[in-house]
Amino acid sequence: MLGGARVWLVVLLGLFVGQGDLIEDIRFVLPADVFLVEPVAATFAPGGHCYLLDRDQKKVLVFDAKGRFLSAFGAEGQGPGEMLNPFQIQADAHAVYVWEDRQMISVFNHDGVFQRQFHTTSARPRVFAALTPDRLLLGYRSREHDGMYMHFALFDGKGTEGAHLLKEKNRAFVRVGEGDNNVTVRAFMPELDIQPSGQGTWLLGFSQRNELMEVDKHGKVVATHRYDLPLIEPTERDIEVMENLSFPSPEGGRVSLKDLPNIKLDFSQPKAYYTHFAVGAERVAFVLTPLGSTDAVSTGHSYGTYIVCDRKSGKRVAHGDYQLPEDSRVFYKNNKILGCVVNKDDEFEIATYRLKGMK
Repeated sequence: MLGGARVWLVVLLGLFVGQGDLIEDIRFVLPADVFLVEPVAATFAPGGHCYLLDRDQKKVLVFDAKGRFLSAFGAEGQGPGEMLNPFQIQADAHAVYVWEDRQMISVFNHDGVFQRQFHTTSARPRVFAALTPDRLLLGYRSREHDGMYMHFALFDGKGTEGAHLLKEKNRAFVRVGEGDNNVTVRAFMPELDIQPSGQGTWLLGFSQRNELMEVDKHGKVVATHRYDLPLIEPTERDIEVMENLSFPSPEGGRVSLKDLPNIKLDFSQPKAYYTHFAVGAERVAFVLTPLGSTDAVSTGHSYGTYIVCDRKSGKRVAHGDYQLPEDSRVFYKNNKILGCVVNKDDEFEIATYRLKGMK
């Protein structure tokens, strides 16, 4: 496999488009009395408004298409419209949806007025999309007696599960101990992702596969698209980034993955194909970050490599990477990219970005 990785790197030398491949588009502006503490997810409505979810404050910050702050909504609690551990957010032409770790989706209108809430699957949330106001597509992870599984399933507007579109064993968990203790996980783990196609359908994928399924608003699979995505082993740089990945500790200071005695990293397997993807008119970018389907981390990360494929042929046309300051977050949602980048004052600067090599 190492020889295959070297061949792949040689082939891609002509496609390489450089480092720092996140290009800033629109810088957002926060008023002096508004703060961003722990951005965990972001989404964009069809009109361009951005909704940024702050897990620490239990709030959603709202910006217009030009990056101007409009309002914020949300509060901590267990009542209607309140949040305890919000994890994911999605918006469509009708509403804004917030999915919490307590297996609850709360629905707000675009002005942040609470509409309704309902329970979902009891499994770990990963990603979701509203195909229609009364039909949601949820991606989630479950633990079963023989290992971890990843799922895509349809749910109605009351949280009742319907058809299953995918159930596949997650091979990233090399060994799982009792109660998630003494876990050995594959470095650069796979993930679930969903993005609109731009043609009234949705694309979804589990990144142990080099393909995306396309579904219509009814959740019916109408096509499967395959892409030229290589499996390669982590490089020395990848290993260094992964082993030194650290996060602020609740007790103060920082903690890295290598400091956690119950989590061991396995670098013997090829990396996942991607953890996020973004769809353009002519191309699809598949982005791989160190953070996959583990539980305790944000869905955005400051370091990423990516491959760009032609949307029609599936062939590779570009490759690149980026690395931002530690604790920065990069979110891919509704085919847009939002970065929360830590500046020299240890504060977040918010902007939309695009990747080199995309059209």
